[in-house]
Amino acid sequence: MDLKLKALELDNKAKKAKNQGNYEEAAKFHRSAAEVYSQIGDEKNSKWNFANYHSIMGANYSRSNEFNRARESFKKAEELFLELGLREPAFICASNHLRTFIFKEKSKQETLIQTYLEKAELFLEKYKDFSRHRFYIESQMDFYKRKSIKYRLEGKYELAEIWTKKCYESAKQAYEKFKEESFKKAALSNEHMYWNLRAKRLEAEKKFEEAAECYKKSAKVVSKIDKKVAIDEHINHYKCLAIANKYDKDIFEEKIDKAIELTEEIKDEKQKHYLLGLKCDHFVKFAQNIGEKIEFLKQAKENYYRAGEKNLGKAMEFV
Repeated sequence: MDLKLKALELDNKAKKAKNQGNYEEAAKFHRSAAEVYSQIGDEKNSKWNFANYHSIMGANYSRSNEFNRARESFKKAEELFLELGLREPAFICASNHLRTFIFKEKSKQETLIQTYLEKAELFLEKYKDFSRHRFYIESQMDFYKRKSIKYRLEGKYELAEIWTKKCYESAKQAYEKFKEESFKKAALSNEHMYWNLRAKRLEAEKKFEEAAECYKKSAKVVSKIDKKVAIDEHINHYKCLAIANKYDKDIFEEKIDKAIELTEEIKDEKQKHYLLGLKCDHFVKFAQNIGEKIEFLKQAKENYYRAGEKNLGKAMEFV
Protein backbone atom coordinates (compact mmCIF):
# COMPACT_ATOMS: atom_id res chain seq x y z
CA MET A 1 0.00 0.00 0.00
CA ASP A 2 1.13 3.52 -0.77
CA LEU A 3 2.50 5.08 2.45
CA LYS A 4 0.47 8.25 2.01
CA LEU A 5 -2.74 6.23 1.68
CA LYS A 6 -1.71 4.16 4.70
CA ALA A 7 -1.14 7.33 6.72
CA LEU A 8 -4.55 8.70 5.70
CA GLU A 9 -6.21 5.40 6.62
CA LEU A 10 -4.57 5.41 10.06
CA ASP A 11 -5.53 9.06 10.48
CA ASN A 12 -9.18 8.26 9.72
CA LYS A 13 -9.15 5.24 12.06
CA ALA A 14 -7.83 7.48 14.83
CA LYS A 15 -10.65 9.98 14.30
CA LYS A 16 -13.26 7.20 14.20
CA ALA A 17 -11.93 5.59 17.40
CA LYS A 18 -11.93 8.98 19.13
CA ASN A 19 -15.54 9.64 18.06
CA GLN A 20 -16.51 6.27 19.51
CA GLY A 21 -14.80 7.10 22.82
CA ASN A 22 -12.10 4.45 22.31
CA TYR A 23 -9.18 6.69 23.22
CA GLU A 24 -6.56 3.98 23.66
CA GLU A 25 -7.12 2.79 20.11
CA ALA A 26 -7.20 6.38 18.89
CA ALA A 27 -3.82 7.04 20.52
CA LYS A 28 -2.30 3.99 18.81
CA PHE A 29 -3.62 5.03 15.40
CA HIS A 30 -2.41 8.62 15.86
CA ARG A 31 1.06 7.39 16.76
CA SER A 32 1.21 4.99 13.83
CA ALA A 33 -0.06 7.69 11.47
CA ALA A 34 2.55 10.12 12.79
CA GLU A 35 5.34 7.60 12.16
CA VAL A 36 4.17 6.93 8.58
CA TYR A 37 3.82 10.65 7.81
CA SER A 38 7.34 11.11 9.14
CA GLN A 39 8.62 8.41 6.78
CA ILE A 40 7.22 10.25 3.75
CA GLY A 41 8.54 13.61 4.95
CA ASP A 42 5.16 15.12 5.86
CA GLU A 43 6.27 16.77 9.10
CA LYS A 44 3.14 18.85 9.50
CA ASN A 45 0.76 15.89 9.61
CA SER A 46 3.32 13.89 11.61
CA LYS A 47 3.42 16.59 14.30
CA TRP A 48 -0.36 16.90 14.31
CA ASN A 49 -0.80 13.19 14.93
CA PHE A 50 1.95 13.07 17.54
CA ALA A 51 0.34 16.04 19.28
CA ASN A 52 -3.00 14.23 19.40
CA TYR A 53 -1.28 11.05 20.59
CA HIS A 54 0.39 12.87 23.50
CA SER A 55 -2.83 14.71 24.33
CA ILE A 56 -4.78 11.44 24.61
CA MET A 57 -2.00 9.76 26.58
CA GLY A 58 -1.92 12.72 28.97
CA ALA A 59 -5.62 12.24 29.66
CA ASN A 60 -5.15 8.47 30.10
CA TYR A 61 -2.27 8.95 32.55
CA SER A 62 -4.28 11.55 34.45
CA ARG A 63 -7.25 9.19 34.81
CA SER A 64 -4.83 6.55 36.16
CA ASN A 65 -3.41 9.06 38.69
CA GLU A 66 -0.01 8.94 36.93
CA PHE A 67 0.24 12.71 37.11
CA ASN A 68 3.94 13.18 36.36
CA ARG A 69 3.61 11.18 33.14
CA ALA A 70 0.40 13.05 32.32
CA ARG A 71 2.22 16.38 32.64
CA GLU A 72 5.01 15.23 30.32
CA SER A 73 2.47 14.17 27.70
CA PHE A 74 0.34 17.32 27.92
CA LYS A 75 3.47 19.49 27.75
CA LYS A 76 4.73 17.69 24.64
CA ALA A 77 1.31 17.98 22.99
CA GLU A 78 1.15 21.70 23.78
CA GLU A 79 4.58 22.30 22.28
CA LEU A 80 3.71 20.43 19.08
CA PHE A 81 0.40 22.26 18.63
CA LEU A 82 2.20 25.59 19.11
CA GLU A 83 4.80 24.61 16.50
CA LEU A 84 1.88 24.04 14.14
CA GLY A 85 0.41 27.44 15.02
CA LEU A 86 -2.67 25.82 16.63
CA ARG A 87 -3.18 27.86 19.80
CA GLU A 88 -6.57 26.53 20.86
CA PRO A 89 -5.61 22.83 21.16
CA ALA A 90 -2.30 24.01 22.71
CA PHE A 91 -4.32 26.00 25.25
CA ILE A 92 -6.50 22.94 26.04
CA CYS A 93 -3.39 20.81 26.63
CA ALA A 94 -1.80 23.51 28.81
CA SER A 95 -5.03 23.73 30.81
CA ASN A 96 -5.10 19.95 31.30
CA HIS A 97 -1.43 20.06 32.33
CA LEU A 98 -2.28 22.62 35.01
CA ARG A 99 -5.25 20.59 36.24
CA THR A 100 -3.01 17.65 37.09
CA PHE A 101 -1.74 19.63 40.09
CA ILE A 102 -5.32 19.99 41.35
CA PHE A 103 -6.11 16.31 40.68
CA LYS A 104 -2.93 15.23 42.46
CA GLU A 105 -3.86 17.36 45.45
CA LYS A 106 -7.40 15.92 45.54
CA SER A 107 -6.04 12.37 45.40
CA LYS A 108 -3.96 13.32 48.47
CA GLN A 109 -0.74 12.39 46.68
CA GLU A 110 0.87 15.79 47.08
CA THR A 111 0.18 19.44 47.95
CA LEU A 112 2.34 21.89 46.02
CA ILE A 113 0.52 25.20 46.34
CA GLN A 114 3.50 27.41 45.49
CA THR A 115 4.47 25.30 42.46
CA TYR A 116 0.87 25.36 41.23
CA LEU A 117 0.60 29.14 41.70
CA GLU A 118 3.77 29.79 39.71
CA LYS A 119 2.63 27.59 36.83
CA ALA A 120 -0.93 28.93 36.92
CA GLU A 121 0.27 32.52 36.76
CA LEU A 122 2.38 31.73 33.66
CA PHE A 123 -0.54 29.88 32.05
CA LEU A 124 -3.01 32.72 32.67
CA GLU A 125 -0.61 35.25 31.16
CA LYS A 126 0.39 33.06 28.21
CA TYR A 127 -3.18 32.28 27.17
CA LYS A 128 -5.03 35.45 28.19
CA ASP A 129 -6.43 35.61 24.64
CA PHE A 130 -8.66 32.72 25.80
CA SER A 131 -9.89 34.61 28.87
CA ARG A 132 -13.55 33.96 27.95
CA HIS A 133 -13.01 30.21 27.56
CA ARG A 134 -14.48 27.98 30.25
CA PHE A 135 -11.14 26.25 30.96
CA TYR A 136 -9.41 29.62 31.40
CA ILE A 137 -12.07 30.82 33.83
CA GLU A 138 -11.90 27.57 35.83
CA SER A 139 -8.11 27.86 36.02
CA GLN A 140 -8.44 31.48 37.11
CA MET A 141 -10.83 30.45 39.90
CA ASP A 142 -8.48 27.69 41.04
CA PHE A 143 -5.62 30.21 41.05
CA TYR A 144 -7.58 32.69 43.19
CA LYS A 145 -8.70 29.94 45.57
CA ARG A 146 -5.19 28.58 46.14
CA LYS A 147 -3.76 32.07 46.45
CA SER A 148 -6.20 32.55 49.33
CA ILE A 149 -5.17 29.21 50.88
CA LYS A 150 -1.50 30.23 50.66
CA TYR A 151 -2.14 33.45 52.57
CA ARG A 152 -4.28 31.64 55.15
CA LEU A 153 -1.45 29.21 55.81
CA GLU A 154 0.91 32.17 56.21
CA GLY A 155 -1.47 33.89 58.63
CA LYS A 156 -2.08 36.80 56.24
CA TYR A 157 -5.84 36.75 56.62
CA GLU A 158 -6.73 40.08 55.02
CA LEU A 159 -4.90 39.03 51.83
CA ALA A 160 -6.69 35.66 51.99
CA GLU A 161 -10.00 37.52 52.08
CA ILE A 162 -9.08 39.58 49.01
CA TRP A 163 -8.29 36.50 46.90
CA THR A 164 -11.36 34.60 48.12
CA LYS A 165 -13.49 37.56 47.05
CA LYS A 166 -11.83 37.49 43.60
CA CYS A 167 -12.67 33.78 43.40
CA TYR A 168 -16.38 34.14 44.17
CA GLU A 169 -16.72 37.16 41.88
CA SER A 170 -15.13 35.17 39.05
CA ALA A 171 -17.46 32.22 39.76
CA LYS A 172 -20.50 34.55 39.68
CA GLN A 173 -19.45 35.88 36.28
CA ALA A 174 -18.93 32.32 35.03
CA TYR A 175 -22.43 31.35 36.19
CA GLU A 176 -23.91 34.36 34.39
CA LYS A 177 -22.08 33.32 31.21
CA PHE A 178 -22.52 29.51 31.26
CA LYS A 179 -25.60 29.07 33.53
CA GLU A 180 -24.13 25.90 35.04
CA GLU A 181 -24.91 24.82 38.60
CA SER A 182 -21.26 24.00 39.31
CA PHE A 183 -20.34 27.68 38.90
CA LYS A 184 -23.31 28.78 41.01
CA LYS A 185 -22.25 26.43 43.80
CA ALA A 186 -18.62 27.61 43.53
CA ALA A 187 -19.78 31.22 43.79
CA LEU A 188 -21.87 30.52 46.90
CA SER A 189 -19.21 28.36 48.53
CA ASN A 190 -16.46 30.93 48.03
CA GLU A 191 -18.64 33.88 49.06
CA HIS A 192 -19.45 31.98 52.26
CA MET A 193 -15.73 31.39 52.75
CA TYR A 194 -15.04 35.10 52.26
CA TRP A 195 -17.49 36.17 54.97
CA ASN A 196 -16.35 33.35 57.26
CA LEU A 197 -12.67 34.34 56.93
CA ARG A 198 -13.53 37.97 57.55
CA ALA A 199 -15.65 37.05 60.58
CA LYS A 200 -12.90 34.91 62.13
CA ARG A 201 -10.32 37.67 61.67
CA LEU A 202 -12.59 40.27 63.25
CA GLU A 203 -13.42 37.87 66.09
CA ALA A 204 -9.70 37.34 66.74
CA GLU A 205 -9.31 41.13 66.79
CA LYS A 206 -12.13 41.25 69.39
CA LYS A 207 -14.37 43.24 67.06
CA PHE A 208 -17.33 41.07 68.01
CA GLU A 209 -20.22 43.12 66.60
CA GLU A 210 -18.53 43.34 63.18
CA ALA A 211 -17.70 39.63 63.33
CA ALA A 212 -21.32 38.82 64.19
CA GLU A 213 -22.52 40.70 61.11
CA CYS A 214 -20.08 38.80 58.86
CA TYR A 215 -21.17 35.44 60.32
CA LYS A 216 -24.77 36.44 59.58
CA LYS A 217 -23.91 37.21 55.94
CA SER A 218 -22.00 33.94 55.68
CA ALA A 219 -25.04 32.04 57.00
CA LYS A 220 -27.36 33.70 54.49
CA VAL A 221 -25.13 32.72 51.57
CA VAL A 222 -24.29 29.16 52.61
CA SER A 223 -27.92 28.35 53.54
CA LYS A 224 -28.53 27.92 49.80
CA ILE A 225 -26.17 24.94 49.62
CA ASP A 226 -25.69 23.59 53.18
CA LYS A 227 -28.25 24.14 55.94
CA LYS A 228 -26.09 22.64 58.69
CA VAL A 229 -23.15 24.92 57.95
CA ALA A 230 -25.59 27.85 57.88
CA ILE A 231 -26.75 26.96 61.38
CA ASP A 232 -23.10 26.80 62.51
CA GLU A 233 -22.63 30.33 61.20
CA HIS A 234 -25.78 31.50 63.01
CA ILE A 235 -24.38 29.98 66.21
CA ASN A 236 -21.19 31.99 65.74
CA HIS A 237 -23.30 35.07 65.01
CA TYR A 238 -25.18 34.82 68.31
CA LYS A 239 -22.05 33.89 70.24
CA CYS A 240 -20.27 37.02 69.02
CA LEU A 241 -23.30 39.19 69.80
CA ALA A 242 -23.35 37.70 73.30
CA ILE A 243 -19.66 38.48 73.87
CA ALA A 244 -20.12 42.00 72.44
CA ASN A 245 -22.75 42.52 75.17
CA LYS A 246 -20.96 40.64 77.95
CA TYR A 247 -21.56 43.42 80.50
CA ASP A 248 -25.31 43.46 79.92
CA LYS A 249 -26.61 40.29 81.59
CA ASP A 250 -30.01 40.25 79.86
CA ILE A 251 -28.70 40.75 76.33
CA PHE A 252 -25.76 38.39 76.90
CA GLU A 253 -28.07 35.65 78.18
CA GLU A 254 -30.56 36.13 75.36
CA LYS A 255 -27.90 35.78 72.65
CA ILE A 256 -25.92 32.94 74.22
CA ASP A 257 -29.12 30.96 74.88
CA LYS A 258 -30.09 31.37 71.22
CA ALA A 259 -26.69 29.99 70.20
CA ILE A 260 -27.09 27.05 72.61
CA GLU A 261 -30.59 26.37 71.26
CA LEU A 262 -29.18 26.11 67.73
CA THR A 263 -26.50 23.60 68.82
CA GLU A 264 -29.32 21.39 70.09
CA GLU A 265 -31.05 21.69 66.72
CA ILE A 266 -28.03 20.19 64.93
CA LYS A 267 -27.14 17.90 67.87
CA ASP A 268 -23.66 19.38 68.32
CA GLU A 269 -22.92 18.37 71.92
CA LYS A 270 -19.33 19.55 71.88
CA GLN A 271 -20.21 23.07 70.81
CA LYS A 272 -23.20 23.09 73.17
CA HIS A 273 -20.99 22.41 76.19
CA TYR A 274 -18.45 24.99 75.04
CA LEU A 275 -21.20 27.63 74.93
CA LEU A 276 -22.61 26.50 78.28
CA GLY A 277 -19.09 26.85 79.67
CA LEU A 278 -18.80 30.31 78.13
CA LYS A 279 -22.16 31.30 79.62
CA CYS A 280 -21.21 30.22 83.15
CA ASP A 281 -17.75 31.75 82.72
CA HIS A 282 -19.29 35.17 81.98
CA PHE A 283 -22.00 34.76 84.64
CA VAL A 284 -19.27 34.75 87.27
CA LYS A 285 -19.12 38.54 87.03
CA PHE A 286 -22.86 38.74 87.77
CA ALA A 287 -22.69 36.46 90.86
CA GLN A 288 -24.39 37.89 93.95
CA ASN A 289 -22.17 36.10 96.44
CA ILE A 290 -19.09 33.88 96.75
CA GLY A 291 -21.15 30.70 96.77
CA GLU A 292 -22.85 31.58 93.51
CA LYS A 293 -19.51 32.55 91.98
CA ILE A 294 -17.96 29.19 92.93
CA GLU A 295 -20.94 27.35 91.44
CA PHE A 296 -20.62 29.23 88.14
CA LEU A 297 -16.90 28.47 88.03
CA LYS A 298 -17.58 24.80 88.71
CA GLN A 299 -20.19 24.60 85.92
CA ALA A 300 -17.94 26.49 83.52
CA LYS A 301 -15.06 24.11 84.21
CA GLU A 302 -17.22 20.98 83.77
CA ASN A 303 -18.70 22.19 80.49
CA TYR A 304 -15.35 23.30 79.08
CA TYR A 305 -13.89 19.87 79.83
CA ARG A 306 -16.91 18.14 78.25
CA ALA A 307 -16.38 20.32 75.18
CA GLY A 308 -12.74 19.18 74.97
CA GLU A 309 -11.49 22.67 75.89
CA LYS A 310 -8.91 21.53 78.46
CA ASN A 311 -7.03 24.83 78.65
CA LEU A 312 -10.22 26.77 79.37
CA GLY A 313 -11.23 24.13 81.90
CA LYS A 314 -7.89 24.38 83.69
CA ALA A 315 -8.13 28.16 83.69
CA MET A 316 -11.32 27.90 85.75
CA GLU A 317 -9.40 26.06 88.47
CA PHE A 318 -7.13 29.08 89.06
CA VAL A 319 -9.73 31.85 89.08
